[in-house]
Amino acid sequence: MEHKQEQAFTSSWKSPLFRCSPCGPLWKAICWPCTSYAETEQLLRDPSVPVEKNSRDCIEFGRDFCIGSYAIKLKTQRAEIRTRYAIPGTSNNDCLVSCCCFACAVLQHDEEVRARLERGDRGQGAGVVMERYQPQGRMVVETGAGGHGGGGGGGGGAGEEGERLMQGQGGRGV
Repeated sequence: MEHKQEQAFTSSWKSPLFRCSPCGPLWKAICWPCTSYAETEQLLRDPSVPVEKNSRDCIEFGRDFCIGSYAIKLKTQRAEIRTRYAIPGTSNNDCLVSCCCFACAVLQHDEEVRARLERGDRGQGAGVVMERYQPQGRMVVETGAGGHGGGGGGGGGAGEEGERLMQGQGGRGV
């Protein structure tokens, strides 16, 4: 069992957790973690769709950041990245990093996903959403001898039986 688990983790984090340069992305992760988080979420979901400003992900993370429950979303995102790219780690480690080093984690997630997408690495399980909806032609209902209303005793028999029951009840009641 351990052998299979070792084979599952064939990768590692390409972006370090603690890094002070370049300053721009670091300050963005410190001052506006909700935008970095939302951009990473969108890249994980579908990199071909541009990121919206003030997206739902951004607003929800901002709300969670204000009430102190941001680490749940960040831990979930970290676990998804680790799973998708077969990066070793534990749920406890994800929780610790998300709670104690949120800005570093937000920056690492963003840089990790962007770097892998630039190399064409979409990860395991990625691309499921990538096929766009293709509208089908109009639905055609065929009518014919066996179609609506004909069909023999299926619907008519139940009606006749119901009518007999009603007459039987009516005769007793009057």
